[in-house]
Amino acid sequence: MDLRFSAALIAIAVAATAVAANDVSTLLKSKSWEASLKKSVKSYRAMTPEFIRALNDKNPQTRALVARAIRILDTEGCEIRDNPKDGIPTFRAAALAALAKSARDSNPTVSEESIWTMTYLVRNREFGQHGEAWSDPAEVQPVINLGQIAIGPLVKLLRFDEKKDKLAYAAKIAAVRVLSKSKDPAAMEGLVELIKTSSHFLVSEAMYALVKFDDPRVVGILINRMDEGINSYSGTPGLWALRKMKARAIPELLIAAEKHPKPRVRANAIHFFCQTPDPRCIPVIQRATNDPDANIRVAAAEAMASNHDPGNIILLRRMIMDTHLLARGAAVKSIGYVGGSADFDLVEPLARENSRFIGNQAMFVLTKLDPERAARQLTLLLDVPKVQRWAIEYLDPSRAAPAEQKLIRIAETGDEDSKVAAIELLGKLRSAAAIPILLRAVKEPELYASAFEALGRIGPPSVPSLIALAANSQGSEAWHLALALGKTRDPRAFETILSFLKYPMVRLSAISALGASGDPRAEPIILSYLNNSASDVLWYAAEAAGELKLRAAVPRLVQLLSHKGDYVASSAAESLGKIGDKHALAALIEVASRPPFEGRLFSIQALGKIGDRCAVPLLIQLLDAKWPDNSEAIEALGNIGDPAALSALQKLLLSDDDQLVKEATSAIEAIKRRNNL
Repeated sequence: MDLRFSAALIAIAVAATAVAANDVSTLLKSKSWEASLKKSVKSYRAMTPEFIRALNDKNPQTRALVARAIRILDTEGCEIRDNPKDGIPTFRAAALAALAKSARDSNPTVSEESIWTMTYLVRNREFGQHGEAWSDPAEVQPVINLGQIAIGPLVKLLRFDEKKDKLAYAAKIAAVRVLSKSKDPAAMEGLVELIKTSSHFLVSEAMYALVKFDDPRVVGILINRMDEGINSYSGTPGLWALRKMKARAIPELLIAAEKHPKPRVRANAIHFFCQTPDPRCIPVIQRATNDPDANIRVAAAEAMASNHDPGNIILLRRMIMDTHLLARGAAVKSIGYVGGSADFDLVEPLARENSRFIGNQAMFVLTKLDPERAARQLTLLLDVPKVQRWAIEYLDPSRAAPAEQKLIRIAETGDEDSKVAAIELLGKLRSAAAIPILLRAVKEPELYASAFEALGRIGPPSVPSLIALAANSQGSEAWHLALALGKTRDPRAFETILSFLKYPMVRLSAISALGASGDPRAEPIILSYLNNSASDVLWYAAEAAGELKLRAAVPRLVQLLSHKGDYVASSAAESLGKIGDKHALAALIEVASRPPFEGRLFSIQALGKIGDRCAVPLLIQLLDAKWPDNSEAIEALGNIGDPAALSALQKLLLSDDDQLVKEATSAIEAIKRRNNL
């Protein structure tokens, strides 16, 4: 028999067997269908359209099993925070549409299985802040659209044992986001139960959702669990949620701050008033300075910085003698915000303390209380080895000239951290007297990067020495040397920078240096590199074009807005903003109007820097975008200064996002100043 004919017969037989094995109705008749499906899930995913069609089967039991099978096809072998390409991405939209129809099935089992499967399909697919599960709220909209019929099954899903399904945790997060859109009492009860029984991000999600319910029990529930969940820069989830409620929460928080049985809850209740000041809390926080629990005293001291009252400074002065280190530190720091020059002598001795924490706080506060006197005192502290590194950190460069000789000595004889800090400050001072010490420092592995940076800041006095070093520099040292030459902005450095372009390991640094140099002779060189094919070269050349404000580069930078990856598009957008050429407006508006894209953020910034009013309509639309795009749009509108944006910005003042309100207020004030309104 002809071998090719034999092979063809075998292929036909295998294909027929595969079709039979993957036939949906045949599969679901088996008692072990789930095991079979999971065992060959990759093969069955190719049959997803057949599963979707089977949702219309006449047998309700089959329809219910099909809904569950689609869930397995999407989740088996995927991680909780999986890649959008995992599961059944090609057919996800079709599956959701078909499941939305079967969710309204008259058979309750079919309906419930379909709703659960939809929720699994829209589960979170990205990381959020500090690893918090995150997904675009629009992703759960198909389940929200189901309305009331979804409430019962989703509440039941919240009670499902996660040990039986590792992806249930992610599905529950999606379920919570759907339930947050509901005013149904059953939804609220399910969320309350979840708060009491779950952990980690689910607690956060349930608390955030609970805020949306106008029920008098919400505040008390959140307060009672306020010490739980993952703590981040914004506090605990309960604290964050209560801040969203603001006025609704304050009366009960005032009571909790003094009478709640859990000290951690009392401390968090006081912390609430750090970011949400209210005059009613002042007697409470003042009394809390005497609480036996140190965390409560810490919270009280911190709250005094944002809730002003003449009596606060008296209590804070007393608290700097507190027996607990953190309470002392909080009191010292708050004195910096509410005290005056009269408190300088009280705080100054603390800057010499053995405790680095207290010493740092004290130095910071001195610069707040009396900047001029603080500079003199910090200069004296440069002679105290145990604190000199931090004294350098807090020494204002504009007032540090009298300390120049001490800084040079520290750069030569101090410990490593102090040397680095001294070198950096000498660069900011543009200390020509420090050049000999810096030239020695460039030979030390721990110091050369800071030393070259300082030499570049010092400028022309450093150039002859830097040029002399170029002949024997290589690798990382040559990289920093090239940058230093560019930052001097001295024409004598130009040829030496050019010489580095021939070395592949230093070329990118040399391109940056040409941009930093501001030398017009660099323009044709940067233009030539903008036509390079290597992404890293394009990235650095685009940045250099912006530094040079190279208008001839605008057409090519516009083309690079469409470059994929490696930050090239972002660099191009940023540079177009620096150049400020209005010929780039149309392209920047087009990029800024796209869905999340690498160059979008910098395009929004560029529109604000160029300042043309034609960008205002798009920027107003972007106020509804996610952070940070909406934040950048606010700033851009403030920079453009068109009164047409005032109405949209004023609507943001009603947001429960305090940072957004602050940014909108700043933009509104900028527009009014510009137009004398």
